[in-house]
Amino acid sequence: MTKNFWVKLDSLLFRIAGAVLGVSGCVGLLLNNPFQVLITNMYGVVFFLIFAVLGSYSTFSIIKELIDPAESPFEETK
Repeated sequence: MTKNFWVKLDSLLFRIAGAVLGVSGCVGLLLNNPFQVLITNMYGVVFFLIFAVLGSYSTFSIIKELIDPAESPFEETK
């Protein structure tokens, strides 16, 4: 196994962890708080935005890597 394999695996695991954390954080906020309270509370809005950005960026990054792995920054050089 090459070093490049471990770099790709590490990157993918952190992307998956970010997507899971972001989605579960948004779902947790929405399930445990009424929507009207969530959007009027400054902390609710800030945490929702943090989780939404984390989840959406991680998910977008995973999808982009799956669609076109040739443009990956972890491409092997010869």
